[in-house]
Amino acid sequence: MEKVLYLIDGSGYIFRAYYAISPLSTKDGFPTNALYGFTRMLLKTLREKGAQYLAVAFDSGRETFRREIFTEYKANRAECPDDLNAQIPYFRQIVEALGITTFEAPGYEADDVIGSIIAVHKECVDKIVIVSGDKDLMQLVSDKIIVWDSMKDRVYDREKVKEKFGVYPEQLRDYLALVGDSSDNIPGLKGVGAKTAAQLLNKWKDINTLVNSLTEIENDKSIRGRAKIVEQLRTNLKALNLSKKLVTIRDDISDYITVDGELKEKISSWSCEKFLKSVELKDKDREKLKELFEQFEFSSLLKEFNLNAPSVIKSSSSFTVKIAHKKNFKDFLQEILKQKEFAFDLETTSLNVFQAKVCGISFCWSKNNGWYLPIYHKNYQDGLSFQELKPYLEKIFSLSSLKIGHNLKYDIN
Repeated sequence: MEKVLYLIDGSGYIFRAYYAISPLSTKDGFPTNALYGFTRMLLKTLREKGAQYLAVAFDSGRETFRREIFTEYKANRAECPDDLNAQIPYFRQIVEALGITTFEAPGYEADDVIGSIIAVHKECVDKIVIVSGDKDLMQLVSDKIIVWDSMKDRVYDREKVKEKFGVYPEQLRDYLALVGDSSDNIPGLKGVGAKTAAQLLNKWKDINTLVNSLTEIENDKSIRGRAKIVEQLRTNLKALNLSKKLVTIRDDISDYITVDGELKEKISSWSCEKFLKSVELKDKDREKLKELFEQFEFSSLLKEFNLNAPSVIKSSSSFTVKIAHKKNFKDFLQEILKQKEFAFDLETTSLNVFQAKVCGISFCWSKNNGWYLPIYHKNYQDGLSFQELKPYLEKIFSLSSLKIGHNLKYDIN
């Protein structure tokens, strides 16, 4: 089975959720719109992708190494709104309660965390999906790495990046340095727009090659404003290199990455087995989810996760399983037809829904006993065949009773 790792830009999710969801608050006035939107976005990704390996990366805060080398970096942005700032401490708690690992690195952004995780562990998986709408992350796209903008449901592979920007992913940092990025307050090269930047890089590959080809550029009549561009390349090279440094995603900070808020060891020292175990989706912490959802008054999520019901049912030492066969099948049928609700589970020969045969079906509606219907058991001759059971199963599943199952999509198929 193909190993696919999903790396979510958690900070990008936060801001998208904040601006996408109308103001929400608890009865006490605590703001919750970003938390609610973020949780819904995360659950949508889990539901649609069915990811086995998944992690969320977060920014460490506003002060990063980029602000240290360029004080004007993102200086055009307003301070984090107070109502969003109040929600910040809880995002990681929700993610971890959902059984998802979080990564962060002091002084760095989520992009750098994602880039560094990929640098040290990309060989552990067959494919990597970066979940983000941030164009900067598209510089990481390769034959095995794609960017998925989950909000717009757009996937960017190498060719889609080329289609969008006119250059391939490995040239994107040079492209962004040339055109600048007004949202991050990164200056570009004066007189160079998107089309000109793509034109230059398609002919001369990167900024270093451009700087070493000034005479050629000056003599190329297809380039509009070539004289000013050459002048800018000669006089503002230092600023251009700084812009490139600012837009370049770091891939060398794995030693500083915290896992679920803790830095116990360097993730670069992890084996593939340890890394995959870390990013494998874990069981949800239902008690923590209940606590958080009740705190934020997310009644729909409480209901969706059935968190209002008792979270733990004590097992009974006297629990028995009755095996249905030709002689006692009527007993089973009489009992189940009386039930207002029951749980069921299929036992099959394969995880592949198109290859699987049903071996048997388990039913339960009591904490003290359950029933098992053997169907495809070579060494058991007293069971009923699937053809014999089919009309009875149709009757059972056509009842208005509440039916409870696990991995129902597989069972139904």
